[in-house]
Amino acid sequence: MREEVATLHERMSRGGDWRAFRDEIAELHAQDNTEEEYVELLKAHFNLMLLIDQVFDGETATKLHQIVLSEYLLFLNKEALQGGELINPVVLERITRREVEAGRLDPDSEARKLAVAGASVLGDSSRHDRSDGRNAVGGGATLGLIVGVILKFVIAGATWWIVGKAIVIGALIGLFFELLPRLFRVAR
Repeated sequence: MREEVATLHERMSRGGDWRAFRDEIAELHAQDNTEEEYVELLKAHFNLMLLIDQVFDGETATKLHQIVLSEYLLFLNKEALQGGELINPVVLERITRREVEAGRLDPDSEARKLAVAGASVLGDSSRHDRSDGRNAVGGGATLGLIVGVILKFVIAGATWWIVGKAIVIGALIGLFFELLPRLFRVAR
């Protein structure tokens, strides 16, 4: 663990500027971290959140609680990023479960419920990851868009619904081609 993360709790226990510690936590969180470092930073951030009512007046504290909660959820989403671009729903579910178990996240919070639902509906996005950022579903939908727009202008009396239908059909064809290798693997 990097020294600035490992010593953060000890330095915070000596007191200091609440805002400076908050800025340091955000800056450290923005860097590449191990899971252990992310957890330590989240613990420190949670401890700062607990101090808000002691450090600030009532009106400021109310506003800061909302800001700090939003920042906390942003930290969780950042930790769940896959390749620095997309949130992996399965990883986010695991992270929110860890946070619930640690007592930093309410098990009935919207964030937790959405993470669980996202993981069950969307699954592990790393299975669909491609190094060039493309997949057959997206490619099929794009091709459907192109074909749909062409048909819209070629077929007399065609409405824009034809474009939507072409996108859906293209995405379904793309999904078929994406699942095709898995079907043959299972059949063997």
